[in-house]
Amino acid sequence: MKKILLSSITFFMLAIVFATSAFAIEWIFDSPDAVNAWKYTGMSAEFSQEGVHLKAQADDIYMHYNVSEQVNTAEYPYIALVMKAKTTSPYGAIFYTTSESPDMGKNYFTFNVTNRDGEWQSYIIENKHANWKGAVKAFRIDPINVADKNADITIARMGLFKTKTDAQAFIDADPIMAEAAAKQEAELAAKKEEYAKLESPKFI
Repeated sequence: MKKILLSSITFFMLAIVFATSAFAIEWIFDSPDAVNAWKYTGMSAEFSQEGVHLKAQADDIYMHYNVSEQVNTAEYPYIALVMKAKTTSPYGAIFYTTSESPDMGKNYFTFNVTNRDGEWQSYIIENKHANWKGAVKAFRIDPINVADKNADITIARMGLFKTKTDAQAFIDADPIMAEAAAKQEAELAAKKEEYAKLESPKFI
């Protein structure tokens, strides 16, 4: 399990359940309806117990969602994301429109796909993009921005948050990340025990 804080890039948006508490919108791919709320081009999209399972079928792949909720971007600069990707592509891209910046062709940025070996990873992204203002209207997510017809991606959840603390709490509540954290702690404890045995004095 890896956790990364990224600045000045945007987010991978990923599922769909709406709420109004610490976050503006919460997307969780935990049902077929959540998966079907998005439109997919160049890839298959299927519901799985882990999230939405995406498999590339063309060079250009992306998912699109029209936002009907009123979300003031200025109030929600933090994005939390839980996903895994097995791909050779080092980059992805995000396109979006807002009430103040409606041209999707001008509203985009790339991001690093920092883990490409299929391991689950959590991201907390602080969005400082200049055109991230007004109400969100639509998103186009390109999970990879360099062609890879063998790309295999699963997205579990994503949310918009007012603070980094809220974003981290959202990640920690995810069953996948909780299981990964427990596994990591167990492995660390085992290594400490092993090192302790090696360093213990031996009496003859």
